[in-house]
Amino acid sequence: MSNKVVIVEGLIGAGKSSLSKELGEALGESTLTLMEPDEKDNANPYLASFYQNQERWAFTMQVHLLQARYMMHLQAQWYAMNKQGHAVLDRSYFGDTSFARLQ
Repeated sequence: MSNKVVIVEGLIGAGKSSLSKELGEALGESTLTLMEPDEKDNANPYLASFYQNQERWAFTMQVHLLQARYMMHLQAQWYAMNKQGHAVLDRSYFGDTSFARLQ
């Protein structure tokens, strides 16, 4: 089987991370599983500002998340092409269009 990049998309709290972990385990030990950082990771410098003023910070935060997801996608593609393994993402920049349409 050729190496695959599997993307799990869904709304907040839908179980993407849990499913991604299970898929990674099912695909075997040569699988790279990439998870989107959450609030506990302090990886989003705009999150606190967004919660204080969503209208002001929504676009800035979304661009930050888009860049982070794009980098995760590139890492997954590189891994699948060069490391002889699969990659599982628990979010991708492809899903950002869904959130944009909801706004």
